[in-house]
Amino acid sequence: MQNLILSNTQTQRLQFRKLTENNLEAFLPFFQSEEAMAYSGFDITKAEENCKTWMGYVYKRYADNNGLMTLVHKDTGEFIGQCGLLKQRVDDIDEIEIGYHILPKFWRQGYAAEAAIKCKEEGFKMGIPSIISIIHPNNYKSIKVAERNGMELEKETMFREQPVKIYRVTNK
Repeated sequence: MQNLILSNTQTQRLQFRKLTENNLEAFLPFFQSEEAMAYSGFDITKAEENCKTWMGYVYKRYADNNGLMTLVHKDTGEFIGQCGLLKQRVDDIDEIEIGYHILPKFWRQGYAAEAAIKCKEEGFKMGIPSIISIIHPNNYKSIKVAERNGMELEKETMFREQPVKIYRVTNK
């Protein structure tokens, strides 16, 4: 099975590494943000519980050689969020997705696009022919990130019982 773990990858500003239990406090503000949680299905009143649950999902994905990496600012060491390559099944087709979650205080600073573009580049180096992003139809910020990453809207569908838009980029 292909290893999609991008630990030790870096961009101009970001270092990718695996999530650790020490990241709970740093990642908690994401789960406390009403705007960030609007598209997640998580209940904002249970932020700490949801953060721990999410971290459990990430560790399970690592065991399957894929998952979101922690993004740390190279100069300050601050926890910025997560980004990585994920194995997904959409409409009965196995896909590779670029997923990203940036802490609200770092929104609109280009971190999501910077990390997502690096994930695309690394995925293409691995020989992945096309990569998707699965985005809630009203998550305009994530749509802009996908578009900055050269992705185009392919279709609207249901994913985990939620309406989503599938954006795709193909290795040319």
